Formats: sequence, C-alpha cells, structure tokens
Amino acid sequence: MDESGLIPPPDAATPLPGYYASEFRKLQARFETDGDGLTAIRARTVLLDRIISCLYTTHISPALDEPKDFCLIAVGGYGRKELFPF
Repeated sequence: MDESGLIPPPDAATPLPGYYASEFRKLQARFETDGDGLTAIRARTVLLDRIISCLYTTHISPALDEPKDFCLIAVGGYGRKELFPF
C-alpha cells in the first residue's frame, strides 16, 4: 500500500485544522513505531495535497482544472515531497 492509502480524505464535517492535527499525530506515531522516514515524508505530502485540494475546490473552483490560466505551484520541501513530520 502506498502512502496515499494511509491518509483518509477529509470529512466534510471535520474542520481542516482538526483533520490535519489528527492525521499528523498518526503520521508521527507511525514514524516513531516503524522509523520509516521515507514513508513519513511522503505521507505528510499526501496529507497536505488533500488539504490543499479541499481548499482549492472550496474557495477557488470545484473543478481542479479551472479556472483556466491558473495554477498552484509546490516549491521547496513540499514540491520535492519531503515534508518530515518534525
């Protein structure tokens, strides 16, 4: 199973800050148990991808390919999918 299967999508009833905090704690606990840093950094990126997609569809457009001539660009650790959980 890849890291995207480890992170459930946000529930519409759960505020995003609470969703992030809950899932982040799970990522930290999993890392402390298995010590798999590569899975931890990729899973945290997936978590942020889910939050950003939710914010985009809520505040910008329900279609991820709209509006035309608009994009979000990930840079730094996030762009490299390297968001360590500490």
